[in-house]
Amino acid sequence: MTGGYTRCWQPDDCVPERSAEDAVPVDTGQGPSRATTGRLWIGRTSRVLGRSPQSACWWCVLLWAVGILMQPVDIEALQPQEDPPDSTATNVVEFEVSGNAVSGVSSLAVVNGRLSFERLDTVYYELAASVHGSYGASNGELIAKDWGARVSFDTTPHETLSLFSFADLEQNPVRKLTWRARMGTGGKWVLLRKSDMAKTSFSTALLAAYEKHQVDGVDPHSTTWRASFRFKTDMAVAPKINVSGTWFFQPRIDSWRDYLVDGIVRLEQELTERLSLNFTFKYLRDSDPPAEIQEFERRFMFGVSGKF
Repeated sequence: MTGGYTRCWQPDDCVPERSAEDAVPVDTGQGPSRATTGRLWIGRTSRVLGRSPQSACWWCVLLWAVGILMQPVDIEALQPQEDPPDSTATNVVEFEVSGNAVSGVSSLAVVNGRLSFERLDTVYYELAASVHGSYGASNGELIAKDWGARVSFDTTPHETLSLFSFADLEQNPVRKLTWRARMGTGGKWVLLRKSDMAKTSFSTALLAAYEKHQVDGVDPHSTTWRASFRFKTDMAVAPKINVSGTWFFQPRIDSWRDYLVDGIVRLEQELTERLSLNFTFKYLRDSDPPAEIQEFERRFMFGVSGKF
């Protein structure tokens, strides 16, 4: 059958083909040729997939989908995941009661109190709010009567640089201050951070201050813009002994000779996990005070504080 066409692998098994369209030439020697094998594979594939291009495309899509479904699946990843424990977030409520007293030729008694709440989260934010006040008399004369409140919000406190905002309100009739309201925003730079042993930071901010004084003959209302510089440190100097300090310097933008200085230094001796004894020094200075008011004020206080 040298001139005929067959669909076969060996000449002995050849069967005459009725249609010359699907036939291949007979191989006379040693098995099918490459052309014969290629035509056979194309012919069989076309019968399985269909002769139209659309059928071939659908089969390719099906094979692709089967390949995707046969990929290994992480069953644990498909299960609902519980939120990771917020191990860094803590709520701290702190109170402090302190004072000093002197009796003899003259009498002096001053009582101070402070209550603060802090929501600490080293990953996302730090929110703090506090209320403080004091009352004191000497020889029957009022020498201290003030109170104040403060709220601050610090973004990304775990970073070396972060932004913060704050607002505070205070009243001090002894210093003829009816109201002082301040609000500002700025940036903080952490200079030292060593676990719970030490932390030191420096911050600067721009704030707007509204003040109302009890002064005759002078405009009691004033609104000023001030720059604020704060230095804060907190460190353990010995087992169960901690020293902390916060100092503010706030000059007016238009006249740096008019400034406020507010500082507090505290030494704490831990008694229990919750209670501590503390010795506090507080300093206040107003470079341009109302008439008959001293430029500076100092207080030494001894008391107890607790954290919950």
